[in-house]
Amino acid sequence: MRNRTALKKYVSAVFVISEDLRIKYPVSGSKNNQLAN
Repeated sequence: MRNRTALKKYVSAVFVISEDLRIKYPVSGSKNNQLAN
């Protein structure tokens, strides 16, 4: 359970960072979206 909580924190942090990058750099953000999908 502890690992799952850490994983959630990590995923949410990565999501926030990717959102921030998408706002600053729309081109790289769209590339990241293609990789995620």
